[in-house]
Formats: sequence, C-alpha cells, structure tokens
Amino acid sequence: MRINKTRLKSALRINNIGWQFLLILLLTTGLCNQSYAADKVILQLPWHHQFQFAGYYAAISQDYYKKAGLDVTLKAGSPGVVPTDEVAEGRADYGVARSELLLHRLHGDPLVALATIFQHSAIIFLARRDSGINNLHDMIGRSVMMLEGDDAAEYIAAFRNEGIALEKVNIISSSYDITGQ
Repeated sequence: MRINKTRLKSALRINNIGWQFLLILLLTTGLCNQSYAADKVILQLPWHHQFQFAGYYAAISQDYYKKAGLDVTLKAGSPGVVPTDEVAEGRADYGVARSELLLHRLHGDPLVALATIFQHSAIIFLARRDSGINNLHDMIGRSVMMLEGDDAAEYIAAFRNEGIALEKVNIISSSYDITGQ
C-alpha cells in the first residue's frame, strides 16, 4: 500500500490545527468559568454626582470596570472634600483632580498623575454680563470668589500671568453657591 505523502502532510496539518484550537478553547473556557473576586476600588469625585462624570457612570452601567476585574464605587465630592487628600490619606484609591495635584506632589504627597483628560484647563472665571467684567484686569478692586489653598492655583496663576498682584483683588472663599446668596 502506497501512502500519499501530500495527503498525509495535509491531514497532519489539519489535525494539528484542530488540536491547537481545542486546546485554546479548553483553556479559555476553563479560565472564563472561574470566579474571580473583583478588586474593590473607590474613585473620589471632586463634586456632587452630576453630568460631568457621565463617562464613569457609563463605564459602570456597561460593565467595563467589571470586565476589567474592578468593582468601582464613585464617591461624591462636596465642599471640604479634596480628592487629593482622600487618596493620600487612604480613604479613596483614585481621585479626579485638577492641576493642584502637581502642588500636592511638590509638597511630598505620595500621589501620581495617571492621565490628563484635557490639554488645556477647563477652569473659568464667571461674571454677569452687566458687571462690566470682560477680562482679568476688570477684576482689580472687585470681589472674586475662588477656591482656597492649592485648589486656587490655576486662578492665582492666571492673575500672575496678567501681572495682577493678588492684593489688588478682593478674594473671598467660595461658598459653592453660584447665586451669590
């Protein structure tokens, strides 16, 4: 009986591919069926639950975090809750912060910037149209409500960039009330 070498090679190749496929299928099925406890993670938001954090809520509702092995809890912020402090003191695993993170790091806090979302800051000064304030120089001699401490870094940098001494502006602590009440 003569063996056709071409047919034999072809049969062995197909058989080998079949075994590889079966092995991969068994391994991945076995791994996927195992139950792994998701790592619990707390993400500290800088403010109350609201639309600006929609991406985090969408990732939770669409199981993106779960598929990555994470059980994420979003912790709302409020006046007096500073995400960088929450992370540095161990009350949160991750936090959403602004450029004040750089100052905290400079002061020795064990924090790391994982990602920057914007290329430019989204921080703004807001004034009523009838106030006569159209630029930073128009704020000289006026009351300006700002965040305190390191959270005010970007605002202070804006004044300094324009050559405006902070003493020329009446800075008052934020009441977190945009109505001015």
